[in-house]
Amino acid sequence: MLRSNQIRHYLEVMHDLGFSSEAVLHGTGLRAEHLQDPNSLVELPQCKLVVSNLIALTGDQGIGLRMAQDVQLSDFGIIAHAMMSARTLREAVTYWFRYRNLAGM
Repeated sequence: MLRSNQIRHYLEVMHDLGFSSEAVLHGTGLRAEHLQDPNSLVELPQCKLVVSNLIALTGDQGIGLRMAQDVQLSDFGIIAHAMMSARTLREAVTYWFRYRNLAGM
């Protein structure tokens, strides 16, 4: 499960590009109103479908780079703290690959 703030961020960026929330969320079963609740969670398959929609709508395989421009390391919660406390880049990357599935919690 992922926090809804990630999807809200996608919606904001896509809105700035001229795409509606409905188009971005098409087929996911999610509604923009549901995502406004800070406690709402999104299933991983729903998130993957949103990302597929982003690519299909924009035709930009690199849209993730645009989405990531505003992301802070601290947005990844406790895993970010572990990565920031790592002694080496290798150790930080190891933390990420070991615990990345927890980043959405």
